[in-house]
Amino acid sequence: MLLIVDPFREQESVPVDDIRRGLGLTKAEAALLVLLHADVSLPQAAERLGVSYETARTQLKSIFNRTGTRRQSEALQLVHNLTGGLRLG
Repeated sequence: MLLIVDPFREQESVPVDDIRRGLGLTKAEAALLVLLHADVSLPQAAERLGVSYETARTQLKSIFNRTGTRRQSEALQLVHNLTGGLRLG
């Protein structure tokens, strides 16, 4: 998937579904990744999503498997690359 962004329209949000489709994630995984991209910690993200910390960890591991990454920072870099640095919403 190629997501074309206008660098002069940085105030707009990138739809979370674009992240989900672009990275091949489930809705739950994409929601977690969006929160992590917004500098929310994993425990806080789990709480916001209404899941246990262990469930969030499992989802993060699944994100790594689906995206071919090994670290959270690598997965977040994929989001950054996909969105052109725009905030997510």
